[in-house]
Amino acid sequence: PHYTPEKALRLCIDTVFAATIENGRPIGIFGINATELLGNKATIFMLATNDLEKIEIRFLRNCRRFIDYMLEYYSYLENWVHADNRRSIAWLKFLGATVEDAKPYGIDQENFHHFYFTKE
Repeated sequence: PHYTPEKALRLCIDTVFAATIENGRPIGIFGINATELLGNKATIFMLATNDLEKIEIRFLRNCRRFIDYMLEYYSYLENWVHADNRRSIAWLKFLGATVEDAKPYGIDQENFHHFYFTKE
């Protein structure tokens, strides 16, 4: 089924971080959800409002630090990003993710790229 962003977030939260808070509201949140109880894999996610652009430079400077932090606990972080979301794909590549070719994925079988981070 299709979930609202709030419902999807509530279903998958394991560890979550706020990118920043403005007027008491997060403008970006990201985190991980373990895919196996005792495994080394986790799903990584990020949701953001358009206000993230206000702190883009500061945000970009600190992102890799949080990826590295999450890789201390899980050596493989993965998820899917919609093929039309070019800005997110560029951001993921900037952070060092491996982004695979797009293929049909999800309930509507739209084109998504599988991406992942690994501990080096």
